[in-house]
Amino acid sequence: MTFYFLKEFNQTYRRERSLSPEVIEALYKYDFPGNIRELANLIEMIVVIGEKDQIEIMDLPKIITGSEAKTTAYPFFSEDIPLREAMEQFERMIIEKTMKRYGSQREVAKVLEVDQATVSRKLKKFVV
Repeated sequence: MTFYFLKEFNQTYRRERSLSPEVIEALYKYDFPGNIRELANLIEMIVVIGEKDQIEIMDLPKIITGSEAKTTAYPFFSEDIPLREAMEQFERMIIEKTMKRYGSQREVAKVLEVDQATVSRKLKKFVV
């Protein structure tokens, strides 16, 4: 299922991400308590906000790698913060990266499959 989701999200977000052997091993070893949805959400996250084409072990949340070291790639996984704040940070990161890549709210809305008004409202919220 990992590679199925990777292919789907690469197509959806027009990316060409791949997984390093260490990432594949870590995902194989991790017992996903959220089942298939948690795996899908994780793969989508690393495809959308990953900086490089190959996802490395340090790009995964520490809960999956078993590492106590904080990850710098995704700060909302390395701190004990309320879920609402973590979700806002994640949304902001996705929208800002997508905006940087596509340059217009209309294209961002299309890629993220939301209304343009939603993108506009969230961008205003992030600036304030």
